[in-house]
Amino acid sequence: MALSSVVMFFLHIAYRTKNQGVERMKLEPFDGWRPQRRAMLGALAGVMLPGFLRADTHVGDETLLEVGAEPESGPAVEFDLTRLDTLQTRSFQTSTPWTEGVQRFSGPSLVDVLAAAAFVGNQVRAEALNSYHAVLAVPEPQDPYPILCTRIDGRVLSVRDKGPIWIMYPFDSDERYRTETFFGASVWHLVRLVVLADG
Repeated sequence: MALSSVVMFFLHIAYRTKNQGVERMKLEPFDGWRPQRRAMLGALAGVMLPGFLRADTHVGDETLLEVGAEPESGPAVEFDLTRLDTLQTRSFQTSTPWTEGVQRFSGPSLVDVLAAAAFVGNQVRAEALNSYHAVLAVPEPQDPYPILCTRIDGRVLSVRDKGPIWIMYPFDSDERYRTETFFGASVWHLVRLVVLADG
């Protein structure tokens, strides 16, 4: 079996089940941030991805994120790391169910990215490299969370770090984020945001 087939097999097993075709493995109940054993997924993804999305590659002027609408109301807006860095950087320290210890997560807020792309709506579908997706309520304009994390502890995210972009909430500072809803909305390997029409 070819290496790419093996990688696809493991990614399929890890993210399948339930009703929308692809879903990440069931999260264990919250238990003092007991780490989840899913680090292999980022490493496996890095083997099969070309160019700027390879696991150890730091990105610069390559497109990391597309923002569009459904139904289409114009061309998708592309963001590279440089363009994301022109937006206000939000930063906080937190632990997560998927990482060891407390780390600093940094990046622009979701609402700032949507505003920069000039798309308006109440819901947005966040899509990952492996076709996993989650539908999020668009926060109020003054709400800085979630962020689209591009750096952890100042280091640009690679695919192996669940990059190039990881939707992140300040789990430690606000217990309302410590639910399955927000865990499921913390999409890593994010590559596309689709603003959904109301209704």
